Amino acid sequence: AEDGIRDAQESRGLGDVYKRQVHGDVFPGESGHTSFSPQSELEWKYYQFVQDKYPNALIDLEKCFAGPALPDIYQFIRQSKPELESPLEKEVGVENVTGKLIVGRALDNSDQACRETLNFFLTLYGREVGNIGLRLLTLGGIYLVGGLSKSLKDELCQKDGPFLKEYFNHRMSHILNDVRLILVNIVELGLLGAYVEACRLSQGIDDLHDFE
Repeated sequence: AEDGIRDAQESRGLGDVYKRQVHGDVFPGESGHTSFSPQSELEWKYYQFVQDKYPNALIDLEKCFAGPALPDIYQFIRQSKPELESPLEKEVGVENVTGKLIVGRALDNSDQACRETLNFFLTLYGREVGNIGLRLLTLGGIYLVGGLSKSLKDELCQKDGPFLKEYFNHRMSHILNDVRLILVNIVELGLLGAYVEACRLSQGIDDLHDFE
């Protein structure tokens, strides 16, 4: 991110990158492996659910709400809110429910449990993006990257949706009003970055601002 790029490759994991505006220096991060901190009774129950399912694993952000965690969130929602209807489970069985299926059914509002799963995910995602904004004062903007973010464009832009609602749910939310959120439509940004770096090195360019 420019003075804070948020690179969220949710379908593969959760990571971030910080980029200085002046010299274009890039500093990779591993926020996905920081601890998950529940903020509600429901989230605490989810934490315990994940802990029980993976007893020997560190319960970090990536384990709890990166793209691969969507089926776990779905199973938790089915367990904690059995009153929600889920035609998808009847069709494929709970063990065969994938993140792609969950998102698809949630977006067309054909499955209550999938919709609740996506809302839960967006809440956690929005909070973490807000945390990044405050932690690094990313006034240059936060870039949301990855296939899942791209497919959730409309959800991420809803002013009254769970993502933005939780993004601004901070004591210093007035700072986040000055932080631009930019959705990157290029999915394979890592490959593009590697190409640019290879070209830069082959041309002997030290400053990225000189690369075109």
